[in-house]
Formats: sequence, structure tokens, C-alpha cells
Amino acid sequence: MEHQSLIFLVGTNMKLIIGLGNPGAKYEGTRHNVGFTCLDRIAEYNNVVFKQKFNGYSCEFASDGEKIILLKPDTFMNNSGGFIFGLFYIFATWKKRQRYLV
Repeated sequence: MEHQSLIFLVGTNMKLIIGLGNPGAKYEGTRHNVGFTCLDRIAEYNNVVFKQKFNGYSCEFASDGEKIILLKPDTFMNNSGGFIFGLFYIFATWKKRQRYLV
């Protein structure tokens, strides 16, 4: 079974990109952290820094008039469902207008 490393939630004037991975030095630079690594590169390119928020790490920036939010759960990949479900709850009103691309 193939695992998805990035989850894109696209709404009106906002994109939420969730990068999946495993916390800890043991997994740095491994295939388990491809989602984290992708978000790190996007953040670096846009000169933003991750801060702890939502039981994980987040940062945001604007691009072409859209708010882009990058999120990395502070959970192991196989436990990230609760983190993502919690985000759906937080963004419930926004969720009705979004499309999902996994």
C-alpha cells in the first residue's frame, strides 16, 4: 500500500498543505519524511519559519492573493488521521467550499 506524503486542501483564497512524516532525528532525511521535507523547501523558498501550533508546526504566507498555510503534524504518519480530522473541525465552515487533492 502506497502512503500519501502531502495533502492539499484547496478553498477560496486559501490553500492548506499538510506534509506527513515521522517526528524525531531517526527519520530525518528518510522516505518517511518526504512530506515534511517538501514543506521545509516551500517554507525556505518563501522565507517563512515553522512555529508550533495545532499539535504540530505551521507557517503561512501569501502567493498570488491566496493565503497558503503549511502544516506538519507532530505525530507519526500512521497516527496523523486525528490531526487532520481536527483541522477539518477547525475549518468546518471553510470545508464546505473546498476541493481535496491527495
